[in-house]
Amino acid sequence: MIVEDDYDSRKTLRHILESEGYEVLSAWNGQHALDMLARATKQPRLALVDLMMPVMDGWAFIAILAQSGVLANLPVVVQSAFSPGDREPPSGIQALLKKPIDVEALLALVRKHCD
Repeated sequence: MIVEDDYDSRKTLRHILESEGYEVLSAWNGQHALDMLARATKQPRLALVDLMMPVMDGWAFIAILAQSGVLANLPVVVQSAFSPGDREPPSGIQALLKKPIDVEALLALVRKHCD
């Protein structure tokens, strides 16, 4: 699952992952992602989450996931452009990818959790 408010970034990430054979859900903010997860018949194996988004940011989304039963075990990879001195990344994440995303690093993480 991709949770990213920037349309072009979301579309590009989705294209990269689908071209590698992965099924991808994509949401434009944390609330949209939670709504999609509530309706999903098949839960994702990994969430790729931006931190700075409208409506519900990545910190809030990850905090809700951590308290949500089955989804509490969903591995989360944060993708963000924040730098040292900014707010700390959420606890419990599997990895932090700095924007712009290194595609090979992204694919290595996806393979680790989804293959």
